Amino acid sequence: MQIGHDHRNDRSRSPEYAAVQGAIDALLNGPSNEIPDFDEYWQARGPAENANAEDYEVAGRRLFDFLITLRKSDKPLALCDFEIDIGAAKIVVKPDDYVERSDGRLVFRRIWTGRKTSNATESLDAAAYQLAAGRDAEVEFVFLTDEVAAPISLSQKKIKNRQDKIVDAVGKILSGDFPPNPNRTCPRCPHFFVCGNPPDGPLIKKNLN
Repeated sequence: MQIGHDHRNDRSRSPEYAAVQGAIDALLNGPSNEIPDFDEYWQARGPAENANAEDYEVAGRRLFDFLITLRKSDKPLALCDFEIDIGAAKIVVKPDDYVERSDGRLVFRRIWTGRKTSNATESLDAAAYQLAAGRDAEVEFVFLTDEVAAPISLSQKKIKNRQDKIVDAVGKILSGDFPPNPNRTCPRCPHFFVCGNPPDGPLIKKNLN
């Protein structure tokens, strides 16, 4: 199971998101002493024909500039995977950013262009990152729209609780247990790429009007 480093979502279909994400990816994956030219990515992929293109560009540049400021005193390190064994599964955590701070502390980050949700820093993702970091590194979840770098520091009780949930989820995945949820449509369902063929019999579409 892989956690992190996957930016596919509904917004990835929009030109403004593609341009901003392209510049961010280049910053995180390029040479440590180089800052990509945001204008290059915006001109190549941004919504040039959109009436609000100028406003989108200002907003996108703000996200990019916050990330540059956040990393200003950091020494970028080569990105690597962190593996943890939980139950019958191996969890592979792929941080978006891995740095050494000026005081020598190691930090790896997960980065979103969007806003911080109410439970983001106490989610199963957060627990997996903290478990992967162990005592060797700190973890930050970064939300560029809010300009927030939130440290992840779950208590041992919460870590244990979430670890148990991950073990339960892994067990269900391995056994093929994907109960139907009628509130989700196939393209947006998290099971879309692993779901089996539809059952035999007629398919009924709701809300035909």
